[in-house]
Amino acid sequence: MARFENIAELATFLGKLDADYAEYAPALWQKGIKTLRQLANFSEPHYLACAVPEGHLDDIKARADTTGHPQIVAVDKTARKVAQLAQLVSGPPPSFDQLEAYLFRHPDVKLPVSDAKYYSLIAANEALMSKIEPASASGAEALAEVVTAALRMQYEPVEDEISLAGFVDMLLWHIWRCIDMYDQGPKLGMRRKRNCAEDSAAVKGKRPDFFLLSSTALLFKGEDKTSEAELEKAMEELSNKLKQWGAAVQGKVEYLLCYACAGSQFQMCAMRLGTPGAFRFHRPLSLVTVEDRLQIVLIAVQSYWIMKAQAEQLPVVLLPIGRTEITTFSKVQIFDSFVQKRITFSNEAWPHSRCQLMDNIYAASKDCPFLIHAQQPPHASQNGKEYIVDLEPVGQPVLSKHFDQRPQSSGELKKSIRCILHALKVLHQAGYAHTDLQWENIILQHAEQWVLIDLEFACVVNTVPFTPVGHTRKMRPELYTQPWSTSCDFMLVGDLMEACHVQNLGDQGTKLKHCMQAGRCSTAASVLEHPWFI
Repeated sequence: MARFENIAELATFLGKLDADYAEYAPALWQKGIKTLRQLANFSEPHYLACAVPEGHLDDIKARADTTGHPQIVAVDKTARKVAQLAQLVSGPPPSFDQLEAYLFRHPDVKLPVSDAKYYSLIAANEALMSKIEPASASGAEALAEVVTAALRMQYEPVEDEISLAGFVDMLLWHIWRCIDMYDQGPKLGMRRKRNCAEDSAAVKGKRPDFFLLSSTALLFKGEDKTSEAELEKAMEELSNKLKQWGAAVQGKVEYLLCYACAGSQFQMCAMRLGTPGAFRFHRPLSLVTVEDRLQIVLIAVQSYWIMKAQAEQLPVVLLPIGRTEITTFSKVQIFDSFVQKRITFSNEAWPHSRCQLMDNIYAASKDCPFLIHAQQPPHASQNGKEYIVDLEPVGQPVLSKHFDQRPQSSGELKKSIRCILHALKVLHQAGYAHTDLQWENIILQHAEQWVLIDLEFACVVNTVPFTPVGHTRKMRPELYTQPWSTSCDFMLVGDLMEACHVQNLGDQGTKLKHCMQAGRCSTAASVLEHPWFI
């Protein structure tokens, strides 16, 4: 009786039946499928519970009854080949400055292709012998199958992006899926999505044509166009779509791998954290020539190990994309490129008159990189019952019940406080005060950009702050019963410094903190000139 020793062997067997069947292996393995007989006798309800469609389960059951086990012999050799590739990478991913050399370096381990394809390729170009080997030399049949398919395909001009996506998937996604299946280390947990902006009507910012997720974090994205003449347009859209990403979402990930494909032209590139636009690597590669397709496959192999290393740098708590967070005051839903805040109108908690004030406040903040922006002016819902505003950038609050990214050193604290002061400078000059400065209302985009959010409690300077009925002001509650001056905001900034418990502030940092907490600072410009910032 043929027996599967691990998930990889089961996946290989299923993949030999049909490439799409391999993805059912984890669920079937979890249900106790270890032998061909169990596959053949597994009941239909159990198959359906493993998300195997009726058409597929009938085929699997029938062929498991009659198919022998020789395909599984190659599994361990495929796993060994993947292990050889994995040995080339250790530690953190390459830095951005090292990235191009890493992606395009000559391979130290050859990729397997079917014997017939290997001999036809080297007959046409002997130089390929240094990059590929016949599958019989390594026995890595599963990897050879996807590499061979990528090299065998013939590119033809296409009229729609879906057809082009099929070519790109063979060069990238199929390679990654195979490596991830046979990798004996921790799994990357990849999910691919294509052209799926329509799956959420609320998502106004169109997603890239291709994006790869680990857990819920974006690690790779791509943009497809059908004509070679549209490569620049693909690059532009690549830079604009999902451009809001930062440390709060991506942790310590320094860059995002990506591609722009226009017709037969494939441009590998990357987006660097805190730097607008996509950086191009090398020349555009051609889907027409087998040499360039092989180079793309080699890039895919290298990219897999980069993304796996980057997955270790992601924050422990990821943003709950699509989920609505409900508080006593508002409902907040996080989408790919914006956050939607909704507040129910009421005379006590949120009067209609606040709408015009918030319109003015968001208009004043729109050009400041350290203040949350409204994509459009705040407005009432269609039924007139809710205040709605769509906000960017997207980020994780520095402090929450799951997350604490408060500054840990004097240098980091100095950068964050400088950003907050620049935000207050803009608000104060427009005649408004924030009134709710706490680490829960600050998001971290990258080391040089801390963004002040939650402007809904802002007020006109020297007026009594608005506090909804039923809401409790936790920070210095005595301040909220009297007109709010700019110095009150700085008192809260001093409290922010205090809350970090940084031990090495130095004399100047300590003096500044005490000065602000005592209410002796009145303008952001003067505070920014303090010696601590020099």
